[in-house]
Amino acid sequence: MLLENILGAERRAPDILDCLSNLSSDEVFTPPSIAGRMLDLLPDDVWTNPDLKWLDPACKSGVFLREAAARLMRGLKDHFPDEAERREHIFKNMLYGIAITELTAHISRRSLYYSKDASGEHSVTPFKDSAGNILQRRSEHLYVNNRCTICGSPDDLDAEGREGLENYAYTFIHEKGIFEMKFDIIIGNPPYQLEDGGYGASATPIYQHFVQKAKDLQPRLMSFIIPARWYAGGKGLDDFRAEMIADRSISHLVDYPKLFEVFPGVEIKGGVCYFLWDREHNGDCEVTTVIDGERISSARRDLRQGGDVLIRSNEAVSILEKVRAKGEATLDSQVSRQKPFGMRTFVSGSAAPSKKEPIKVFQRGGIGYVSEELITKHPEWLPRWKTLTPRAADGHGRVPMKVLGESITAGPNEACTETYLVAGVYGSKKEAENLGSYLQTKFVRLLVSLRKHTQDVNQTRFAFVPKLDMTKAWTDEELYERYELTEDEIAHIESQILEMP
Repeated sequence: MLLENILGAERRAPDILDCLSNLSSDEVFTPPSIAGRMLDLLPDDVWTNPDLKWLDPACKSGVFLREAAARLMRGLKDHFPDEAERREHIFKNMLYGIAITELTAHISRRSLYYSKDASGEHSVTPFKDSAGNILQRRSEHLYVNNRCTICGSPDDLDAEGREGLENYAYTFIHEKGIFEMKFDIIIGNPPYQLEDGGYGASATPIYQHFVQKAKDLQPRLMSFIIPARWYAGGKGLDDFRAEMIADRSISHLVDYPKLFEVFPGVEIKGGVCYFLWDREHNGDCEVTTVIDGERISSARRDLRQGGDVLIRSNEAVSILEKVRAKGEATLDSQVSRQKPFGMRTFVSGSAAPSKKEPIKVFQRGGIGYVSEELITKHPEWLPRWKTLTPRAADGHGRVPMKVLGESITAGPNEACTETYLVAGVYGSKKEAENLGSYLQTKFVRLLVSLRKHTQDVNQTRFAFVPKLDMTKAWTDEELYERYELTEDEIAHIESQILEMP
């Protein structure tokens, strides 16, 4: 398969599916061009095999089945010279879907059969049943302790007063033996998350359940487009990430790190990716990065090179290997967890110090003063010098990247809310300042970026950063020399990381 096929040729004729507005953050329609690129990854022989069965387990617009049907109509000409016979075989015996809602079922049937009633006179191949091969039915959650044991959703999705509304118990992951047949190819764009009742915009990922359920069905080929934050983070995704990284059946991974590129107007922090899982493949994965429609890089490599995370950048793999070869301790061993002094983000100190509130606090929006009673964690750090780094910074996939916010040197009798992490605690102001400048180097921020694909900055993001002697200040030039980076590796860092003030 040529790598150029990943980008695909843009269709010239207008496509109605390009014009559909997304129904919600959970019902995001796949652009036909992206569906086409995903289908381009499949082996050529799938288009000439009349015995294969295809499934889209999360139909929204029906684009995957529609695009597959068009290719099969061309590929199966030799098997079925008669066009009507060919069409009937493809639509009735090869293509199947499970819609995520009643509305998307109608849209999908309209896209595939040209009619929301598959048994009607306008259907390209009339079925006996109005649903055709696109199933939609209300499934049920399995609640234990107010949570669904399958998808993790809260039981208020079935609360009194919601009768007749969607309960988002997606059939593919909540039921078994839906079509009672073996599927050879499973492809689609699953729902990404469910609101979980947490603080703010907290949400529980759900797409991993679709991937795992598809694997359980043991198809020959599987391809999904999903958020890319699983590479290094995501709530409840640790087991999924470990399984994906170790899975040698993933033959291709196409990465879109830039926000809004694939789904215009839909904010998916960390970008998205799609992958091809091939049951017959046992080896390295071809990792391709696409930005602004251009293939930036492509390399066949072992996804396990980053250990507990997937290294997003092909060019950064050799840099990380050189850093690791030194065998040095890493900075995550000293970076604090969230709430380093026990104070939440909403804590807001007084505008001026007093006898009751002598502790200077770096907080959201500026500086305040609080009583020592609020320091419930690490009171032993108060007399010392601290280096603070913001808990949230630059997660939109723009290049060059900032990665981290500007460091702050906090002195004795100074603390912070959970708006910041404590990156280091020292006996001298100079050491704390040196750590601050170290965190601002492009070298360090590149290493942090390998584990950070959203705004969130936490302790684990620093697990690739060497823990060096902070009695001296470090420059990028010294770090490049220390780790024997090549001109190409240096050029990659310089191109990816934004200059800091």
